[in-house]
Amino acid sequence: MVIDWKRTDVTHTLSAVMVSQTNFAQTMGAIEGVEWAASSLEAAYYTDMRTGGKLRVHGDGWKRGSFIRIVHGVPEFNYSKTLGTYVVTDEAPQRVGGEWVHDLTLSSTLVMLANDLFTKPVPIDKGTRALDAMKSVLSKSGAASMRSAFGNFSGADATSRVAIDDSLADDVKATKAQVLEAGKSILEAFFALANMSQNRIDVAPEGYIRVSRHARLASRAASWTFDLEDARGTVLAGSLSRSSDWLSMPDTVAVQHDFTVETNGKTQQRTSYAIARNASGPHSIATRGYSIVDFRQVPNISPHTLQAASDYAARALKSDVEQVEWELQTTYIPLWEGDVVNLVVHDGDAAYRGTRKCLVKNVDIQLGTMLTSLTLKETASGDEE
Repeated sequence: MVIDWKRTDVTHTLSAVMVSQTNFAQTMGAIEGVEWAASSLEAAYYTDMRTGGKLRVHGDGWKRGSFIRIVHGVPEFNYSKTLGTYVVTDEAPQRVGGEWVHDLTLSSTLVMLANDLFTKPVPIDKGTRALDAMKSVLSKSGAASMRSAFGNFSGADATSRVAIDDSLADDVKATKAQVLEAGKSILEAFFALANMSQNRIDVAPEGYIRVSRHARLASRAASWTFDLEDARGTVLAGSLSRSSDWLSMPDTVAVQHDFTVETNGKTQQRTSYAIARNASGPHSIATRGYSIVDFRQVPNISPHTLQAASDYAARALKSDVEQVEWELQTTYIPLWEGDVVNLVVHDGDAAYRGTRKCLVKNVDIQLGTMLTSLTLKETASGDEE
């Protein structure tokens, strides 16, 4: 049954379940004594860890060392969904009123790979496929749960709960031999291999690694619409705000191109200068009344001509797009970092009215109330990131 998240009478239930450190599919009972009003979860698209949070536990309900899975439910719709599975990286015990209170810091399971360093150099041969290199790198991790989760890229199944599938990730061959240095983190190597193959690393709610091909944000369909004039809207009154870098955007890109030429057997240093300027528009000197210049020293322009330098400046100016973000607070909607939504704005500055397609950049859920704070980044704001 589909839940109408705009209903005001939806009942939210939460449980914090202990999970085996070596097998994400094995649970060890619910934690007693959770103070949900002092607990929260967060997720962020542009951070390495992707998600984290805090959980306050009164008494000895948490088995030391176990991981924690937060599960959200709506009983009247027989709905249950895992919000995240976390490693406890700090417990901060304090004796208050005759009992011990633990403020547990919840970190993404990716923290296991961030803290796991190569103990010796790991070579990657030229021609090695990126996904094979990822499997090889993970096999050297001390995180047994991650090794079994990564599996053989055969896809999700009921036994191993593998969260990675060849059909979801792109693969490339290494164009040159390289060495992963001793002392570097396994997660750092993962990100390097993901960048090489144009894939993105995420962590599934159950704690497993997910590798999938990078998709342009502007090409993805929105999963939710926030309409500020919807009579049943979920956005809290007075919570919407906007930020933009339009006042600091350059109207001019200036390029200094230093290069050498051979003349009669002698090497001579040459320099050329080029500029590109917005003659009109919201970021032009005509509109703003003054100029903001982005000055770049670029040594590798080819050919070494004024036209090539001018073309570089024009491309740089064209690619510098305004960054627009919105912040709002809403009743709970099942959104997470990386989702895409529409925000419909009916008033205010004409440049920002209408339907704004946005990436969910940051999520912060206050678990006591399930009120959610969102940071939305417009997908036109550099959606190749």
